[in-house]
Amino acid sequence: MTRLAPAVLLLALGAGAAHAREVPLLRARVTDEAGVLGGRAPVLEQTLADYERTTGHQLAVLVVPSLEGESLEGYSMKVAERWRLGDRRRDDGLLVLVAIEDRAARIEVGYGLEGAIPDVIAGRVLREDMTPRFAAGDYAGGIEAGLDALMRAAKGEALGPAPTSSRGVGERGRWQPFAVFVVVALSVLLRLPRIIRAPIGAVLGGVIGWLVLESMLMAVVLALALGILALILPTVRGFGRSRHGWIGGGTSSWGRSSGGFGGFSGGGGGFGGGGASGRW
Repeated sequence: MTRLAPAVLLLALGAGAAHAREVPLLRARVTDEAGVLGGRAPVLEQTLADYERTTGHQLAVLVVPSLEGESLEGYSMKVAERWRLGDRRRDDGLLVLVAIEDRAARIEVGYGLEGAIPDVIAGRVLREDMTPRFAAGDYAGGIEAGLDALMRAAKGEALGPAPTSSRGVGERGRWQPFAVFVVVALSVLLRLPRIIRAPIGAVLGGVIGWLVLESMLMAVVLALALGILALILPTVRGFGRSRHGWIGGGTSSWGRSSGGFGGFSGGGGGFGGGGASGRW
């Protein structure tokens, strides 16, 4: 009996692996295994292709009938790691996963887009733009609305005021643009040669402090802080991998996905679990 134990264990593990949901091959920006998008899938495909050519950001959608027992977050990360959306230097990929029978959806955000689409924004898009339409059976409409909001956010466009309680709204609203501008400024600075980071960082810090916070003191403090941070944070994860890719080298986002024969593949981008999940 003891000799049979390893064999039984291997069979059990093999059975579990066989029932794990496979990650489909990445052949297009929109993969609808559940068949809920119909004729709107090609429209979404073209929208994402045009957006990628304009911005370089690589977004993709996967709709599955069921997660087949896998966790939403686990399977979403498995797909993101297999597809490797986004440029390998900028990590600017994003995945929208929708599981129909599980009534669950997730937005998985690549390292390079976490500044423009933090978890709170991803959660808001799911909550306000996507899951209400999913609950009404309008899956195509929910995905279209969600992608529209995500594409605008990735380009730095405001999504409008978020619903909040009245207490402390003014103070939070004042600091939120400041935080966004600082993150964007750092992401730009860390792509520049080290020799010019500090002066440009000081100028950006001063401008942000004055225009956003309307304070000369904060302008001076932020100018010093941003100039110093530009020098001491060259290897921050996400920023560090892309700091050599601001000019030259590597495969461009256009080259990897806009071939004349319609080929499509991920560009080698990295994901670290940023994003949000939602249910309806």
